[in-house]
Amino acid sequence: MNKLIKLIAMLTLVLALGASLLACSSQSRSGSDGGTVSAGSSDSAGDENTSATKISEFAGLDLNGNEVTQAVFAEADLTMINYWGTYCPPCIAEMPELAKLEGEYDGRLQLIGVPIDVDFTKPDSKEYKAALEILESAGATYKNVQPVGGLAEYTKHMQYVPTSIFVDREGNIVGGPVVGGVFEEYRKNIEGYLAEHE
Repeated sequence: MNKLIKLIAMLTLVLALGASLLACSSQSRSGSDGGTVSAGSSDSAGDENTSATKISEFAGLDLNGNEVTQAVFAEADLTMINYWGTYCPPCIAEMPELAKLEGEYDGRLQLIGVPIDVDFTKPDSKEYKAALEILESAGATYKNVQPVGGLAEYTKHMQYVPTSIFVDREGNIVGGPVVGGVFEEYRKNIEGYLAEHE
C-alpha cells in the first residue's frame, strides 16, 4: 500500500512539473499603464476562454519607445501575438525559435510580443531591463509592445503564458489560442490561414 501511495505521489509530481514546463500562471501582474493586467477567468480549468473575436483599438509603445497602434496588423497577412512574462521560463525558452519563425513565411507573418509584467512607463524597472536582456539574448528582434487597450483586454481571456493568438490585417482573431509554446500548433494555425488566403 505504501508503494502505491508513493507511486501516485510521484506521478502527481511529474505531471505538475510537466505542466510548469509548458506554461506559467498569468496571475495579476503590474500593467504598463500603472494599472493591473489580470488573467481573468476561463470556462473550465486549463482551457482558454475564446469568446474574444477581435483585438480592439490600442495605442501604446514598444520597448524601444516607438508608438504602436492596431494599424500594425496591416503590415502582414497574419500577426502572431505572443503574451509572455519575464518571470516565465517557458516563455523565455521559446523565444529563439519564435525569432526564427517570423522569417520563415516571406513577410506574410509578423510576430508581436506582449510582456504582461513590464511597466512601460518605468524603463528603469527590473522587469523592463529584464525584458530587454531576454529579447537580446534570444535574438528576438520582433516588436514587443505594452499591454494596453485591446491587447490588455485580451488578457481577461487568459490563464497562462505563453499564450499566442493570431489576428488578420483588421485585428480579427483567427483560430484558437495556443498555450504553452506548442510549435506544431503555431505552424498549423499559420500555415492553415496563409494557405486559405493565398
